[in-house]
Amino acid sequence: EDAFRLLCVARLVPRKNVHTLVEAFASISDDFPAWKLQLAGDGKEEDNLRRLAAKLRKSTQVEFLGRVMEPYPLYEGAHAFVLPSYVEGFPLTSLEAMTHGLPLVGFADCSGLNVQIEHGQNGLLVERADQVASDDVFVSTCSKYADAVSLVPGNDVALVDVEVIIASVC
Repeated sequence: EDAFRLLCVARLVPRKNVHTLVEAFASISDDFPAWKLQLAGDGKEEDNLRRLAAKLRKSTQVEFLGRVMEPYPLYEGAHAFVLPSYVEGFPLTSLEAMTHGLPLVGFADCSGLNVQIEHGQNGLLVERADQVASDDVFVSTCSKYADAVSLVPGNDVALVDVEVIIASVC
């Protein structure tokens, strides 16, 4: 498949802020019809997120994968990893994405994630707006990746070693 796949592996709960990601993706997806947003996870927000995707007429581009016990094939097939949380501890899903060579996108003020992402090296940290979609931050971020990253899954974009990151916070 030739789709550019953005992956988010997270519990579908309010603190993960996945609704902002769905809204932001919807704001750009008409310009990038081959892009897919894959959401791996479950939680109490899943029905609301499905309704949001349907309301925004993006049900065919936003894929709800449910709880995935073995996510590694998803990382291997993705082109970029997005974690829209405003607050994290030290997220493991982003580390898993890094080990698969995926560029990361997250908020600059998201604790934990902002330690893992070296802006411009292994991903991009975007400044938080009340709504990412309204600021077109997500649009410009993903567009940069579409231009800069080969659309071949598993490319080696992660330039920062996971062990270095872990050592820097321990």
